[in-house]
Amino acid sequence: MDFSFFLFAALFMVLLLGGAILGAIAFFRLDRLAHGAKDQSSELATLRGRIAILERAAEPPASNLMTPTPSTSAPAAVVAPPTPAEPGAPSPSALPQPPPHGLLRRLEELIGGRLSVLFGGLALALGGVFLVRYTIEQGLLGPAGRIALGAVFAAALAAAGEYLRRSEPQRDERTAGISYVPGALTAAAIVTAFATIYAAHVLYGFLGPVSAFVLLGVCGFAALAISAIHGPALAALGLVGSFATPLLIGGATPDAWLLLSYLMIVTSACYFTAHLRQWQWLAIAATVGADLWGLYWLVGHGTELQPWALATYILVLTASALLLLRRDDTESPATASPNLAALGLATVDRPLTGQLAGHALLAVGLGLEDRLHVPSIWALMGMSLMLGSAARSWRSLVMGPAIGAISVVLTFFVARDPSADLMVLLDLTGGPPVGEAPSEYLWIGGFLGVVFAAAGFIAFRDRRSTAVWPVISVATPLLLLIYAYWFAVRVDFAFPSGVAPTTSLATVGALAAIASAFAAEVINRRPRSVLIDWGVGIYAAGAVAFLALGLSMVLEKGWLTVALAAMAPGLALIERQRPIGVLRWLIAGLAALVALRLLTEPTIVGGNPGRLPIVNWLLYAYGLPAAAFWYSARTLRQGSNDLPVKIAEASSIAFFAALIGVEIRHFMTGGDMTRGLATLGEFGLYSLSWLGLAIGLRLRAGGDNADLVQRYASYFFGGLGTVSMLLVNLLLRNPAVTGIPVGEGLFFNDLLLAYGLPALLSGGLYWLARKAEPRWLAWIPGSAALILAFGYLTFEVARLFEGPLISMSEIRDGELYAYSVAWLLFALALLTAGIRYGSAVLRQAAFGVLLLATLKVFLVDLAGLTGLQQAGSFIGLGLALIGIGLAYQRLVLRAPAAVAPPG
Repeated sequence: MDFSFFLFAALFMVLLLGGAILGAIAFFRLDRLAHGAKDQSSELATLRGRIAILERAAEPPASNLMTPTPSTSAPAAVVAPPTPAEPGAPSPSALPQPPPHGLLRRLEELIGGRLSVLFGGLALALGGVFLVRYTIEQGLLGPAGRIALGAVFAAALAAAGEYLRRSEPQRDERTAGISYVPGALTAAAIVTAFATIYAAHVLYGFLGPVSAFVLLGVCGFAALAISAIHGPALAALGLVGSFATPLLIGGATPDAWLLLSYLMIVTSACYFTAHLRQWQWLAIAATVGADLWGLYWLVGHGTELQPWALATYILVLTASALLLLRRDDTESPATASPNLAALGLATVDRPLTGQLAGHALLAVGLGLEDRLHVPSIWALMGMSLMLGSAARSWRSLVMGPAIGAISVVLTFFVARDPSADLMVLLDLTGGPPVGEAPSEYLWIGGFLGVVFAAAGFIAFRDRRSTAVWPVISVATPLLLLIYAYWFAVRVDFAFPSGVAPTTSLATVGALAAIASAFAAEVINRRPRSVLIDWGVGIYAAGAVAFLALGLSMVLEKGWLTVALAAMAPGLALIERQRPIGVLRWLIAGLAALVALRLLTEPTIVGGNPGRLPIVNWLLYAYGLPAAAFWYSARTLRQGSNDLPVKIAEASSIAFFAALIGVEIRHFMTGGDMTRGLATLGEFGLYSLSWLGLAIGLRLRAGGDNADLVQRYASYFFGGLGTVSMLLVNLLLRNPAVTGIPVGEGLFFNDLLLAYGLPALLSGGLYWLARKAEPRWLAWIPGSAALILAFGYLTFEVARLFEGPLISMSEIRDGELYAYSVAWLLFALALLTAGIRYGSAVLRQAAFGVLLLATLKVFLVDLAGLTGLQQAGSFIGLGLALIGIGLAYQRLVLRAPAAVAPPG
C-alpha cells in the first residue's frame, strides 16, 4: 500500500476518536445547558407573577362602591384585603397561558415546523446535486472545480447548521428546542459530502479506493457523532451511509481484515451512540447490518474466507454489545413472576439477547464454512466465555449461556455431514473432506461437551446461579453425544487403536451417567429451594438419559427410540423419591421425542423388523414405549393427576394403537412392510383395531364419567374407525370399483374383515354410547353399523354369484332376485330386533331398508326379471309387507294401549 493509505487511516482514527469524544462532551454540555435554561424559565415566571400581584394591589379603589348599611340582626361583614401570594407560587391568572392546541393548530405546527424543514433539507441536498449537474452540462467548471464546489457547498451547509444550533439557546424559551433547521442543514451537508466523495472516486478518479473508503467512513462517523446533538434522523443517515460505504467503494481483491475492521468500528460507534441516547432502534439496526455483512462475506468469499478475520469480527461484536448495550434491570421485581424469580429468570434483556443470538448465528455460519476448525472453535468458545461471564455478572443476560451452548451444538451438527448432502445443497465445498479425519471431529465434540458440562456445574454451585446452567451442563454433552453416535454409524470407521466407535461412545455415555448422578447428589446436599430442586431434577434426568443412550449403542439393533422410552419409568421412580416438578415435564417431553422418532422411521430398523409375526422387532419398538409410559403415568398419578400424567397416559395409548397397526401391516405383507398399497382386508383390520380400542377404552373407563384421556381417546378411535369404514372401505377400496379379488373363501374373506365384523363392532359401540351426551355421538357408529351391514350383505350376495372378483356390471336374473330376498330378510331381522328390544332406531332402519327393497322391486325387478322370478319377486315382497304391517300393528301400535291408564 502507498503512503496515502497510512495517512488517511491515521486521519480516520483521529477523526473517529475525536468525533466520539467531542460528541460525548457536547451531549453532556447540552444536557447541562438545558437544565440551566429550565431553571431560568421557572424563575422568570415567578418574577412575572409577583409583578402582576403588586400591580393589582397598587390600583386605587373604585368610587362607585356602595358602603354597606349596618344591620341590627347581624354584624357587618368585614371585607378582608387580598392575601399576597407566597413567594415562588405565582397566581395562575398572572402567568402567560399557552394557546389551545386544536387540530388545525397541530396541523399548522406539523407543516410549518417539521415538514417544511425536512423538505427544505432534502431540497438543499438535491440542490447541491443539481448544481454539480448544471456545471457539467454547461461546461462551466472542470472536474476539479465541480468537486471543489460540492465540498464548499457541503462545508457551507454544515457551518450554517452549526451556527443556527449555537444561536438557538438564546431564543425565546417557548420556541427553543423545537426548531429542526440545524439538523436538516447538517443532514444536507452529510448527503452532499457523500455525493462529492463518491463522484470524486467513481466519475473522475481523483481518489483511490482506499482514500474514498476512508473519507466516506469519516462522513458516516461524523453523522453518528453529531447525531447526539441533532437527533435520530442524522443517526439513521450516518448508519445507512456507514454500512453502505463498502458497497459504494468495491475493490477487485477485497481484504477481509480491512473490511471487517471498518465494520467493527462502525458497529461499535453505533452501539456507543445508542447507549448514549438510549436509542434501541439504532442498536438493533446496527446489529442487523453487521450480521448481514458477515453473512455476505461467508457466502460470497468461500475461497478467500480468511476465517481468523471473521472470528475476530464475531468476538468484537459480541464484546461491544455486552459492554455498551447492557441494561441491568429490565423488569420490576414486583411485576416479575414468582416462579421465574425463584429460578433466576425474572429479568431478561430481550432486545440484547436477540442481538447476541444474531451474532451467534454468524458464528454457526463460520463453523459450517470452515468445517469446525480452529478459527470457528475459537470464535464459539470465546463468545460462550463472554456470554457466560456476562450472565454471572448481570441477571439481565441470563440467557447468554444458552445462546452459546445452542450455537456450539448447531455448529457440531452442521459442520460435517457424513453424507455431504447438506454441503452440496448449500454449495459449501470448502475445507477438507469429512472422511479424512472423523476421529478428530469426534474428539472436538468430546472436548466441547466436557467444557460445557464442567462450566455449567461450576456456575450452578455459585450463589448467583440460575436455572439455565444445569440445563446447559446436561443437554449440551447429551446432544453432542447423540449426534456423534449418528455420525460414527454413518461414516463407519474405527479409531486408530482399532476400537469400534460405538463401544467408545457407549463408554462415554456410561461415564457421563455416573458424573450426572454424582452432580445430582452434590447439589441435593445444599439447602432446599426451588432452584436446587430444579438442578437435582435436571442432573437426575441426565443420568438416566446418558445410561439409556449408552445401552442403546451396544445392544443388537439398538434403537435410540427404545432408550428414550426406557428413561420414562426411571424418571417417574426418581420423581416419587424426590418430587421435582421438572421431572414430570421431562417425561412428557420424552413422549414427544419418541413419537417424532417413530413418525420419521416407523419400522425403526430400516424396514427389516423380521419375518416372524407378532414377535418381531416391532413388538419391542412400539410395545416397550407403550408399557413404559403406561407405568410412568401410573406412578406419577400417585402424586397428582396433572397434565404430564395425561400426556404420558395418552402416549401409552397412542403407542399401543400404533403397535397394533404396524403388526397388522407386517402380518398382511409377510414382513415386507414397504410392499404396495394396503388391501381391503388390511384396511378392514385397521378399522377393527380402532373400533376395538374405542370399545375397550370405554369399558375400562366406565362410561362418560371416566378419566378424561380415556374418554377422549375412545371418541378419537371410534371416529377414526368410522371414517375409515365409510370413506376407505366403502368408497375408495370398494371391490366393485377397484376390481381387486376379495378372497377365495365364501364367508371368510376380505368382505368379512372390511364390512361384517366392523358392522358388529360399530353396533357394539353404539350400544355402549346410546345414553351418552351429546346424543349424536352414538348416532354416528349406529348409522355406520347399519350401512356396513347392508353393504356386507349386498357384497356377499355378489360374491356368491360372481366369485372373488366382484364387478356388479352384468347382473343375472338369479342374482337380481337374490338381492331382493336378502334385503327383505335384513329388514325383517332389523324389525324383529327393534320390536324385541323396544328400539325405535332399529324399527326405523328396518322401514328404510324395506322402502329400498320396494323401490328396487318396482324399478329394477319389473324390468330386469321375467317369468317365475318376476312373479316370485312381487309375491314375496307383498307377503313381506303384509306380514310386517300386521306384526307392527299388534306388537308396536297396540302395546301402549294395553298399558295405558284408563280414561
